[in-house]
Amino acid sequence: MTIDSMPGAREPPRGGDSALAVIETLESLPRMFASKKEFVAAIRAAGYSRALAEWLALNVEPTDGGVQFALNLHELRVLVLDYFRRDLWPVVEHPPFGVHLHLVIADRSTSYAPTDRVRACALVSDQVTVDVLPAGHWVHVDDSDGLLRVMLNRIPEF
Repeated sequence: MTIDSMPGAREPPRGGDSALAVIETLESLPRMFASKKEFVAAIRAAGYSRALAEWLALNVEPTDGGVQFALNLHELRVLVLDYFRRDLWPVVEHPPFGVHLHLVIADRSTSYAPTDRVRACALVSDQVTVDVLPAGHWVHVDDSDGLLRVMLNRIPEF
């Protein structure tokens, strides 16, 4: 299952609350903070929403004298850039035998261009399913009930 993650290669977005913009912001901040609250305040002061700041704060860990962001920002950047370079449409268009793919598309997000949405919806078959939810990219925040419903409906029973 992918959640608002278009499978094609493209240029990564760099502004707003894009992954690369957030990484750049984190790189510009001090390495250490007195508390998680201070970390959240710094992210908010950089122009990000409380929800994003608190989500990022889930990745701070205590250290001597305070807290620090625990993830390796260089590795995150490498992973994000690799994600945007990969073209996985061939896998979605021709899934291997026995593989079931499910795409969740957020209707208010720009992750899927209109042509990509049409392309994805045209692939619906016994191996590929698509749900479009009334949400922005942060589907788990904007439509948590809908996402939960979709996940429960699409995950096979064991």
